[in-house]
Amino acid sequence: MAVNYLLDQGIHFSAMVAANDMVAFGARLAHYRRSSVFQRMFQSLAVTTKLRQLL
Repeated sequence: MAVNYLLDQGIHFSAMVAANDMVAFGARLAHYRRSSVFQRMFQSLAVTTKLRQLL
């Protein structure tokens, strides 16, 4: 709920701190659901590129 509130207010952030794994997962899920399809594709591409560099 807190992440949704921040996003509704137009607040942008680059990091989050959570009290435990469940809170972190919920925050990440809320952020993911609010992101655009373009952002999701870009994030997937960035992760794939990084994984290829590691291999």
